Amino acid sequence: MAYHVPFERIGDSPLLDGADLRKAFLTRRIPPWTVRRRMLFTVEPANEGVTPAVVDAAVHRALRVAGLIGLTDGVAA
Repeated sequence: MAYHVPFERIGDSPLLDGADLRKAFLTRRIPPWTVRRRMLFTVEPANEGVTPAVVDAAVHRALRVAGLIGLTDGVAA
């Protein structure tokens, strides 16, 4: 399952029809993403150098994707 610009789908999953997921993607709160087997991949723009702040923002956006598609269910903090 995946989202990528311009709001086209790859694969099929009922998760892709979730209103919260779709809204987060369309408002750019989450990046384009895909799941392959047990791995989540997100795509972040590289308009600036890699800094701790850029990495921190990318990790938080990836975690938001994981939460919206249910990958964090049952995962201990």
